[in-house]
Amino acid sequence: MASVRFSCVPEITSRVRIGGPGEHQVLIGRLRDSGRNNNNVYFDADNNFVVLEVGKRGSGKSFGMGAALEAFATAADTCSLATHGPDRRGVLLLDPLDIHWTAIYPVQDGVSRHMKEQHKLLARWPDVAVEPIQVNVYMPAGRAQAEDPPAFVPFQIPVTDLTPEDWGMLYGANIISDPAGMLLWELYEKVTRLGYEIGDNHVAPKGVYGLTDLIACLDDHDIQASYSSQTVRAVRQRLRTWHGDPLFQSDTGTAVTDLVKAGQLSILCLNRLSEDMRSVITGVLVRKIQAARSRSSQSERRQAYDPAAGAAAFPVMPRTILAIDEAQMILPSSGGGPARAAIESYILEGRNFGLSIWMATQIPRGAISQKAIKQLDSLIVHRLSNADDINAVQDLIQSGLPQKIKVNDREVDLGELIRSLEVGTAFVSSDSVERAFVMDVRPRVVAHGGKAF
Repeated sequence: MASVRFSCVPEITSRVRIGGPGEHQVLIGRLRDSGRNNNNVYFDADNNFVVLEVGKRGSGKSFGMGAALEAFATAADTCSLATHGPDRRGVLLLDPLDIHWTAIYPVQDGVSRHMKEQHKLLARWPDVAVEPIQVNVYMPAGRAQAEDPPAFVPFQIPVTDLTPEDWGMLYGANIISDPAGMLLWELYEKVTRLGYEIGDNHVAPKGVYGLTDLIACLDDHDIQASYSSQTVRAVRQRLRTWHGDPLFQSDTGTAVTDLVKAGQLSILCLNRLSEDMRSVITGVLVRKIQAARSRSSQSERRQAYDPAAGAAAFPVMPRTILAIDEAQMILPSSGGGPARAAIESYILEGRNFGLSIWMATQIPRGAISQKAIKQLDSLIVHRLSNADDINAVQDLIQSGLPQKIKVNDREVDLGELIRSLEVGTAFVSSDSVERAFVMDVRPRVVAHGGKAF
């Protein structure tokens, strides 16, 4: 049984719904601070949202995020974890530490002590069944290892969607001031917009280009005349290296409509990539998701009001939840390259098109883009001990606070409550609830890989 007792006044006597009053919902926890009123806590499955989940290492924040996300991907529309309508969301989880891929395994009483421990958590939740979850795990092409499960799906970056800024970041060159960066920018312009000259032949620009086009364009007359042979040689060598990398060997790459599917949790493992590569891939994917969803949303609006409108003649992008674990690695308060810019745009504009985001981080102060933080509507806090971190989350509270807080019958302030949270408990605030509250996080039904091995 839990060793810490939480009591808040006024008590909450009704069922709790975070995120809005939508018709459909997912189960994320159980009320912990209102005496015998241990009602279930649900998250709205219809409205769009921006959620931040914070907590120190080992506090359970990644576990809590995973528990929520798996409920959006149940095989059944109605089950012990969720009730979904026909307009289901797709979930893409960006995993910089590669700890979430174990979600391909249902929790069971066996296999290892780690799995047994997770199965044991279900004993106090008799209404929760081990429901089938639709999960796909993507590993960047060329990064597979012998130890990987065969279920992993290769992911290839869509080369044609890389911008000059992306190429410059991968190369480590400024496209405005460095010769190599300027050359990469000019190659992109010639290949995609202007065309170029090889011998007596004019090569027309392409709407879909690949690395072979950039390499061929190095022999353009203007390129050869404008850049030193050393710069051309260095860029050619790098482009050939990328061309030999399986990650870059498809012009169109893995389609976002394959990666993100309604009612499915897709996990993209990013740990085996460099920081710059991770930022570029994230930036490309988020831009493509936003563009594809914007187009699908426009088609849906027209179908809703125009009787002459037919079904979309292109692959439809479902409403999407972008989830980012260890968000400080991808969406820092400064820097961050293409990923940060793309995610900020996604957050600022995405709700109009059915786009939501769920972020988790160990560092609530100064580690996450302030543009993202300002759009927050729900905050889930696991245990923190640093005073600066506690002060930071108190500034982000989205609902009223309890009039009185007790921990083990001792009256405390909010900071002491946050320090007292056990693994598996969280303090939750949302602009859709009257007061913030403590909840027990629902146990996982697919395996969580966040333990230290």
